[in-house]
Amino acid sequence: SGNWIKMLEDWIDIIAKRFGQIPDGRGGLVRSYRLFEVAEVPEALTVWPCAITYTEDVNMQQPDGGPNVDMWRGITELHLVPGTKKSDIPYMLRFFNRVRVAFSADRTLGGRVQYCRLTVEGPSIEGPIMFDPNTEIANQGLLVHWVVRERLS
Repeated sequence: SGNWIKMLEDWIDIIAKRFGQIPDGRGGLVRSYRLFEVAEVPEALTVWPCAITYTEDVNMQQPDGGPNVDMWRGITELHLVPGTKKSDIPYMLRFFNRVRVAFSADRTLGGRVQYCRLTVEGPSIEGPIMFDPNTEIANQGLLVHWVVRERLS
């Protein structure tokens, strides 16, 4: 295992935990699944709202004279409500600002990365969307796009 995977393991659960601090609007918090501290991403969803965080891709810049820089793009699926009712839209829309607040705190993930922020090159948050009922119980939520810049020595 190279240095980069160690680095990914050092910070992606912090992003997952950040989603786990988002209020669900009903007196609780979003159930956010970690990947490495504990591999707890479920095969099937049974809890709403919940968050599943993973990487989309990485651009590894390895200049001859300077430090390596990895630019990670990631997604957090926010599965907010089971079913397909339009009446759930007002509940889901409240999560746009909750996600923004979650990403405004500690942009370096405790000094582990140069920055972590919502994507600005495309949509930061998409939705409300329907998650594919062919692979999951039909449910609705948001797709959150984020980027992490890592500088490796």
